[in-house]
Amino acid sequence: MAKKREDSSCLCAHTAKWFGLLVNVRFGFARFEHFARAEIRGHVYYIDSIWKVGVGHNSKALFALFECDKEGTLCQIVHSEYVYPNEEEYEAMQVALIPHLDGNKISMQIDGKIVYTHHL
Repeated sequence: MAKKREDSSCLCAHTAKWFGLLVNVRFGFARFEHFARAEIRGHVYYIDSIWKVGVGHNSKALFALFECDKEGTLCQIVHSEYVYPNEEEYEAMQVALIPHLDGNKISMQIDGKIVYTHHL
């Protein structure tokens, strides 16, 4: 089903977005989309996704949870999740950030399933 990959490398989100858009516009390989955003305890969290068309069943989507400073400019990926939908499934996917009531965690949800919980 879904493969998990942890990635804690530092990344400027705006650079990643522009690169994703460049790949999308220039080469037409992938579609880059912004799914969810939340502000908690002086940080901005958001989920972005890139969907790449493959041959047969090789299409895949990468969902990444970013943690950013309060301006949303300096970010790092705190979790990434690969899924393998077809185009119709990808278009229908429901993605959400779920803040916990205690204010110490935020969860990444894909199609109703919590796939990762980040401790703040």
